[in-house]
Amino acid sequence: MKHCTDLIRRMSDLRSLQAIPNAFVRVFALVNYFKVIGPGGLEVIEDAPTQQEMAIMVNTSRETVSRAISELIRLGVVEKDLRRLIIRKPDVLRALVETEAPPPPPDVSLQIRVERRVQTERREPS
Repeated sequence: MKHCTDLIRRMSDLRSLQAIPNAFVRVFALVNYFKVIGPGGLEVIEDAPTQQEMAIMVNTSRETVSRAISELIRLGVVEKDLRRLIIRKPDVLRALVETEAPPPPPDVSLQIRVERRVQTERREPS
């Protein structure tokens, strides 16, 4: 029974990702969804799904998934290691998902916007 409820919960979570209007943000949210805390507190995605599998999960093209992951790598948020993704800046990834702002063509404006948001969140007391 627990297996069935876990499966339904997972499918519901993946379905809710499709409600995000921007394809890049859907990919960012999927990466954020799959991460697990590894040894030493490192956030990783072990045995990451293929780009095609990710594209199917978020209802977009494989090329869009490739561009979104490349953008995360360019920003230093994610590092690829064979079939594993290492999340180096989890706070920036969360900010990208929460802002639901599409990244512009590769330039510094998105990075500046995300860094400002992360700095603001760090300054605000909990």
